[in-house]
Amino acid sequence: FLYISEKRMISPSARLHLQRWLINTQDILEKDEALFLLWGKFADDIVSEEKMYRALHIAKLNAGISEYKRILPIHIFYKCVAVLFVAFLIGWLMWSVRKDEFVMPIEMIECYVPYGRRDTVRLSDGSEVFVNSGSLFVYPQHFIGDKRQVYLSGEAYFKVVRDEKLPFIVHAGMLDVKVLGTNFNVESYPDCNKITATLMKGTIKVYPYGCEEGCIMMKPNDHLVYCISDENFYLYQTDPQEYMAWIYGELYFNRQSLSSILKKIERHYDVLFVYDDNINLSEIYTMKFGKNETIEEVMEVLTLLIGNITLYKDDNTIFLERKGGVGNK
Repeated sequence: FLYISEKRMISPSARLHLQRWLINTQDILEKDEALFLLWGKFADDIVSEEKMYRALHIAKLNAGISEYKRILPIHIFYKCVAVLFVAFLIGWLMWSVRKDEFVMPIEMIECYVPYGRRDTVRLSDGSEVFVNSGSLFVYPQHFIGDKRQVYLSGEAYFKVVRDEKLPFIVHAGMLDVKVLGTNFNVESYPDCNKITATLMKGTIKVYPYGCEEGCIMMKPNDHLVYCISDENFYLYQTDPQEYMAWIYGELYFNRQSLSSILKKIERHYDVLFVYDDNINLSEIYTMKFGKNETIEEVMEVLTLLIGNITLYKDDNTIFLERKGGVGNK
């Protein structure tokens, strides 16, 4: 860690030894102490508030920490930011390690898309990636080796240029998605209990991280759900347009739970819903919102569909309260 913090050059064998030690499940306490020591070396560095909050949000996405937590005392808060962010950086470093093979360092580019926005990335091979709000997408400046590997925390739609010699692999949380060239959507938000893949055309393989022998082959219009809690796969036929609507600035919910709907509206419009315990978040609804519809118009539709509720907005916070009775679906 001292070598890293002082930006000294280390040999490939020493770097590989450090990487393997970091990803090993042993010596957890020693690693934590090393992170705190590293924080101590940089505690006096001046970091802008904007960069600090951005670093915290990215670290949260990678670590699976919920966005809304109680506020810590400021001196503890800053240290938590630094430790989480260093851990985040080490996590990205580990992605270059695959079992016994050593991969030379390559320049990685980070695309972070905040709530209320979307972005598009063109990769060095010509592939196009549409990145949804609240997502982090990391990719190499240039692909090297025998694979094209990228990393996703959030949601993205991929239009992959076909190359039979260089498979394209999306590492999304606990799953890998492997393709030669096709169009598909992957959703892997850390605050959700599931990871999904939806195929528009071509074929893709989906499998638990590093276990390709247990893969599931998907064909067009397949929608695959991996449930994190029970570690099971569920495969359905679907209308892929439902999972492409966000690319065009639309929201399409086909028999989805109110909980899922509110989360996606939060990301899309950069708002926060606060609701009563009396609100049944498991109720199922179908609704669609166009590209130009405002959050106020969305609130009107929610009021009509859910029924017997009051919605009011204070800045970016929307309060949802039950007036009584049973909502209509």
